[in-house]
Amino acid sequence: MTCDNLAAEMEDFWWSNTEHSKNIHWLSWEKLCLPKDQGGLSCRDIQTFIEALLAKQAWRILQYPDCLFARMMKSRYLPQSQFLEAPLGSRPSYAWRCILFGRDLLFQGLKKNVGNGISFKVWLDDWIEDEDGWRVPCRRNDFFNLDLRVYELVDVERRVWNSQNLHEICYPADI
Repeated sequence: MTCDNLAAEMEDFWWSNTEHSKNIHWLSWEKLCLPKDQGGLSCRDIQTFIEALLAKQAWRILQYPDCLFARMMKSRYLPQSQFLEAPLGSRPSYAWRCILFGRDLLFQGLKKNVGNGISFKVWLDDWIEDEDGWRVPCRRNDFFNLDLRVYELVDVERRVWNSQNLHEICYPADI
């Protein structure tokens, strides 16, 4: 059952729609979804509710990658990639399409936290934020280590950027 079917059934319930009768909708669906103290009936907006549940399932895969549900989805759809980069695939199930829809909703609210930099690759992951959004730094050299991690550019003892390493590989604007 899709969100549109649920919405249609809710309309049928509230306004008793049939094929051959045209009943008046005395209140809009938006008004019915308002809290009671604002004149509504506190009905849930079904579309938004279902989207929230799908985002919650995607969040569970991110937060609990070893749970049975996440392992099952990963074994079927993510043999070579991570969840945040997972493609739709050639023959996705309806459940997988829904999970990816929830993941896309999560992207709207996710924030990157570089933290200690171990998980971020300097040349492959978008980890520098500027006015155009997230991006990789511009490379100064033609030859570079593709697996270089962000933490390798930090002086761990002093807890500051290693400026010598940064000046060797990046342009001043990125530094």
